[in-house]
Amino acid sequence: MNNGLGPAFIKSFQVYLDNKPCDYDAAIKHVTKGTKCKWFRSTLGDDYAMRAGEIKDLIIIDFPCDSPNVLKEMKERLNRLDVKVEYFCAYKKAKHFDTFKS
Repeated sequence: MNNGLGPAFIKSFQVYLDNKPCDYDAAIKHVTKGTKCKWFRSTLGDDYAMRAGEIKDLIIIDFPCDSPNVLKEMKERLNRLDVKVEYFCAYKKAKHFDTFKS
């Protein structure tokens, strides 16, 4: 979500798996391997302008949760993923968003 007063201009978007840069689809496939998950992903392309207040779901994963252990396992798997976004505000100040730090 862009909590700023104006747009956020995306400069770069990178997905990491186990702290290593990785292809977005490959990373999701890797952490959901062997499961019955269905997933959808979207990206923030270079030069994308995210308006103030805009919410963007980057990864949506639907999985059968028939026990607390399944939820725990999926949480552990997903915690291996990180997304880092570099963007600029309307005042041209560079900013960074990191899912591990938020």
